[in-house]
This record gives sequence, C-alpha cells and structure tokens, in this order.
Amino acid sequence: MKNSLAVMKIRGALTLAEGRYDCKTDVSRALDNEEQEKQVVLRTCLHSYEEWRATCHVYGFPFPFLAWIRGETVEAAVVDCREVWVFSVNATRTQDIVQAVRVGMFFFSVTADVLLRDVYAKNLDVGDEPCASLVNVNKRLYENTCIALREAAHALAYEGDVNFWTYSHHNNPRMPQKALHEAFSNAGARSVITDSIKTHWTRVGNNQGDPGLICKSDLHRAIL
Repeated sequence: MKNSLAVMKIRGALTLAEGRYDCKTDVSRALDNEEQEKQVVLRTCLHSYEEWRATCHVYGFPFPFLAWIRGETVEAAVVDCREVWVFSVNATRTQDIVQAVRVGMFFFSVTADVLLRDVYAKNLDVGDEPCASLVNVNKRLYENTCIALREAAHALAYEGDVNFWTYSHHNNPRMPQKALHEAFSNAGARSVITDSIKTHWTRVGNNQGDPGLICKSDLHRAIL
C-alpha cells in the first residue's frame, strides 16, 4: 500500500461517527454531483472495537490491531485494502481526532492534510434526548465537532481548509437545515453551502446498530 501510494497524488478522507459497515458514509461525493475518488479512507467510530463487532453488521474479516500513539493505545482495524477504522473516537474531542488521524498518517504514510482536507459525516445525532430539546442538543453536537476538527488540524500543523461534508435532509426534524447551518456558522465556518443536486440517497442506521433505511438526503459543505 505505501509504495503504490507514493507514486500517485493521494486524495483521502476522514469520516466521523460511523456505525454499521453497510451504512458507512459515502466519501466520493462533492458539490454538483462531482465524483472525487479517494485513495485512502480513515473511518472513526464512537464504539469500541468489541462493541462495533457485537452491534454492527460487519462484512468480511476485519484485521484489528492496537496502535501505540504518543503514549496511548488506540484501537483500530483494517477493514479492506484502503480503509482503516479507528474506534472509541468521540468526534467532539480534539485529542480523539488527533490520535485517529495519526493512526491513518502512519498506516498510509501520508501527511495530515490528506486526511483532514475532506471530512464526512452523516446525520450526527445524540439520539437519546427528549424531542423538544433534540435540535438544540444536536446543534451543540455539530458546533463542538467543528471546533474539535479545527483544533485537531492545528495540533497536526495543517493550516489549510477543512471541508466538512455532511449528509442531512433539509427537513430532518432532528436537525433541520437552518439549524445545521447556524451550527456551522456558530463554530466559525467561513462558508456554508447546500448542494443544488437533490438526488443523494444514503443508507441511514441508528446509534444501536440496527439495519438502515435508504433515505433521500442533502449534502452540505462547511469550510472550516
């Protein structure tokens, strides 16, 4: 993997809050239905590896390993030839993101910018709050995630743009588009846009690892 990547211009992506393997976030989409192939993908999951194996449908035979990063043990797994998953990653914690990116940097032999230039998430949701307060709680979740991404980029000496791509339907009752864009702006995004293409379909699971439905979604980009 490392030798083959060395002879090409590498484009990578980082994903946040993954669950089931068959519901993993599509990292190939950009604005106006543009396709952006990613040669390397680093996916992160809030669950530990054992929780993920127990609750989320997993294809094939992941190869788990422990990475020793700056005095900390980090759970990870090779899921296919170009994807590494890192576990127990809270997307609102800067240090969790930093350590996950360091695993990807080491495994793929790339610099931080390759993984942080394009970050993807799908329907970030705390999931267990009363409906009346859910939108406000999810706004704080997105705000804190954006802040953690910016701080992680700074800690890893990446000073370029972080394109934070988010799949979420504009009428999502748990996080409507207006609230989502406010969260991005509150966190310091200098540009927020929703794709004009309205034909994004994604498989959406839940926090318990149940099978996901295929749902229509919008694609939003915040530049941090």
